[in-house]
Amino acid sequence: METRAAAPRRLIVAITGATGAIYGVRLLQTLRKLGGVESHLLISSAGWLNIQHELQLSREDVHPSRMSFIPCATSARASRPARSRPTA
Repeated sequence: METRAAAPRRLIVAITGATGAIYGVRLLQTLRKLGGVESHLLISSAGWLNIQHELQLSREDVHPSRMSFIPCATSARASRPARSRPTA
């Protein structure tokens, strides 16, 4: 009897200009810990701005080869108050 391997579970996470980038980042962290899920990340230009503003993370911090860095950085950085913007 021939046994077929189960098809890999795949998920695409998109972070856009809407607030709440932390949810996308945390979802990817959880999927990585669980294993067995092939995940892909799409980030719009406005999504990058939100990641930088809300989480104080750079593009290098979110790069797939550095995703293991985010769990340590996210909890500490996300709890920091947002930087104030200069008034016009």
